[in-house]
Parts: sequence; structure tokens; C-alpha cells
Amino acid sequence: MIENRLQPSNQETFGKLEMDSTVQYGAGEMASGSVSTSEEARNSDNPWNTYMYPGLPIGPIANSGDLAIDAAMHPADGPWLYFVTVNLDTGETVFTSTYSEHLAAVEQWRAWCADNPNSGC
Repeated sequence: MIENRLQPSNQETFGKLEMDSTVQYGAGEMASGSVSTSEEARNSDNPWNTYMYPGLPIGPIANSGDLAIDAAMHPADGPWLYFVTVNLDTGETVFTSTYSEHLAAVEQWRAWCADNPNSGC
């Protein structure tokens, strides 16, 4: 998904990763208790703001574990451009290729959040 978004030919996201984790890091929101990024953070002009700037952020935001390193070294092949974790308890994540599919997955996440208040949404 990340490699797909970074491709110069990508006319869907134009190289912007739009990852809440990097935006939260750059805006100092990592300890906010929420996986969601505030509007203030998304508008924060910092080099980790992947909503604002295309490409990779200027550096890591955490130590990667073995699974993340292995996934980066051996990425799954597919057309995905978006992802959203729809269940924060299990880590179930939906990967999609179009923005409309992504919006449907976001609604799935919102429904899970409504059913699981105080869950970090």
C-alpha cells in the first residue's frame, strides 16, 4: 500500500501517505489516547505531516518490530492505496484500492468505535 502511494504514476493520492501515526508523531499527539488524528494535527506544518507533504516522512516515528521489518522487505503485491484498522481489539485491517471503498471501510471502523466507546477511537 505504501509503495503504491509513493509511485510517481499514482494519480489517486499523488504520493501523499496520509498516515495518522506520522501526523500524530509530528504534532506531539502520540500519547493522546486516540488513533485518530485531530484536524489541528493534520494542518500542522511539520516534516512528519504526510497529509501535507508527499513521500516518506523525514525519519522513523518508532522502533519497527520484526514483523514490520519483514513486511517492508517483502511487501504483499496488490493494488491497494488505502487502509483502515476496523477493529482496534483484533487489529483487523481493511485494504482498498479506491477512495469510495476506503470510505466504506471508514464507516465500518466508525460503527466499531460506536459499539466500543473508550476504545481509543
